[in-house]
Amino acid sequence: MPNIGCDVVKCVFNTHGGCSRDYIEVDESCEAHEACETYCDSFSDKISEMKSCACTNGCPCSDTEIECDVTSCIYNENEYCTADKVQIGTAHAKSNIETECDTFQKKQ
Repeated sequence: MPNIGCDVVKCVFNTHGGCSRDYIEVDESCEAHEACETYCDSFSDKISEMKSCACTNGCPCSDTEIECDVTSCIYNENEYCTADKVQIGTAHAKSNIETECDTFQKKQ
């Protein structure tokens, strides 16, 4: 399972630049050709949600599972991400569709 870095400062699951949720879902707005057409569907705003962290100790999870619906990505295998490390951006996103999977690479 990949390690997830997270730049999205307003996400409740962002803990010290990592993701504290035990699984996330990455999706696409259409057939993605670049990272800006992908998004972290698991984004949850800190202010409006105030959810507790999915990890028991409140630290970034090192074994987060990523369900991936981005069929055009080279790391998508049977709707799961196979990348060793995944980076979720952008820093000032206010909703899930304003985030993106910076690790996305289009299949040739």
